[in-house]
Amino acid sequence: MRRELLDGVLLVPPCRTDIHQIIAMRLMVALEGSCPIAFQVTQGMEVRMGRQALYAAAGIPHYWVIDTDNGLVVHVHKLDPQARTSLPATLFDDEIQTAEPWPIKLPVKRLTPRYL
Repeated sequence: MRRELLDGVLLVPPCRTDIHQIIAMRLMVALEGSCPIAFQVTQGMEVRMGRQALYAAAGIPHYWVIDTDNGLVVHVHKLDPQARTSLPATLFDDEIQTAEPWPIKLPVKRLTPRYL
């Protein structure tokens, strides 16, 4: 079990589900093949619990959140480097198309487990 201290609050993130593991694995494989050497594909943490502001303050330029509550929706977040805040997310539920951090075109169904 992982424990984290975030702004003085102890967090015990839930265990990752099979669905999470499958989506994360498929996304890593899909992105790793086209990822330029200057970038690194990593598996992040739960960002809905206050991490957006921390990621922005740390200067993390891009991160994705995958929501499985109603099908599969990918939220692509980008940092506003001047304000050091996260810009509103772009949502994809059919095909992810983005030019940054490198050109990516990825059908969401490639990430979706059979039973989701």
